Amino acid sequence: MQIVGVVIVLATVVLSYHNALNCKMVFDDHLAIEGNADCNTTSTPWRNVFQNDFWGKELGTMDSHGSYRPLVVLSFRFNYHYHRFEAFGYHLVNVLLHALVCVQVFFLCGFHVRLWAAVRPSVSDSSQQDLQPAADHPVGQLHTAVGNTAHQ
Repeated sequence: MQIVGVVIVLATVVLSYHNALNCKMVFDDHLAIEGNADCNTTSTPWRNVFQNDFWGKELGTMDSHGSYRPLVVLSFRFNYHYHRFEAFGYHLVNVLLHALVCVQVFFLCGFHVRLWAAVRPSVSDSSQQDLQPAADHPVGQLHTAVGNTAHQ
């Protein structure tokens, strides 16, 4: 059953973002990638990623924005190494990372549902299985409270 859920999640990601793959770089992509020397694997050492801000400016200077995102800049370096400034590669890596995160959220939600069912044994009772989650939800409680008040 989990494989079906993963396929649905991945299909949703692909259907949602496939049209972005052939788009060009936009907005701040030019400054963050093309104008950032830290993204260029041939001109700057990788250590600079950990010493500079997101825009390639040295942290602590007046020019620095102060936004420290080394993992993002490392992913830009990876993309630059393989795709230079071709936007398709950057978008493809973005969609793949998004798909990975969505699958992780799917499994995390499944874990929490199983944990909730184990902690609340009354939910596994077939007579209450459909009613219990609604009664636990604030709207369900409000509906129940209003219904009980109306019948009095």
